[in-house]
Amino acid sequence: MNKTTSIRIDEQLKEEATKLFSELGIGLNNAIIMFLKQAVREQQLPFQPTLNSTTLSAIKESEDIIRRIKEKDPTLKGYDDVSSMFHDIFND
Repeated sequence: MNKTTSIRIDEQLKEEATKLFSELGIGLNNAIIMFLKQAVREQQLPFQPTLNSTTLSAIKESEDIIRRIKEKDPTLKGYDDVSSMFHDIFND
């Protein structure tokens, strides 16, 4: 028995993907089903995800902040309220 699933997709991404899959002779729905079947069969993503340099930099920065928190780094600034935190974030 088939079930209907709704997903939200950026309009431009959907248009580009639909065009690509059409050129490959399959519809978007079938491409998604193929992706899901392959993932279930392999028990993992059917491709190797990659991270861009911005994402990698953000991950490293957050890991450094977590390390500094655990080490109780006295140079790490803390906040008592959200307003002060947002003030510093948006005024740097």
